[in-house]
Amino acid sequence: MRSYPIWNRVQACIYQSDKSWGAKDDSNVEILIGTSAQNSHTFVTTRTLRVVTEKETIFKFYVDGVKIKEARFQNVKGRATGDPVMETFNSVDFNAGDFA
Repeated sequence: MRSYPIWNRVQACIYQSDKSWGAKDDSNVEILIGTSAQNSHTFVTTRTLRVVTEKETIFKFYVDGVKIKEARFQNVKGRATGDPVMETFNSVDFNAGDFA
């Protein structure tokens, strides 16, 4: 398996196992809804972005263009090192039954 700073794992009822792919700096996922490939509409988009500075490697996660979460690692020779400092920018409370 290749090593990527951004890793995406997909689980769905149509797969017998997880499907996954990696990205180096930017990953965008568009989720469409409808009745078919010809009749589908964008429902939500997500983006995971990696920003490398002299001191930090920062991962940012967006939903529909709104930054939801950020993780900051120390940057040692261009690599994210140590435990990240995580910050959530928007918290959502789900009521029981929202996942049914």
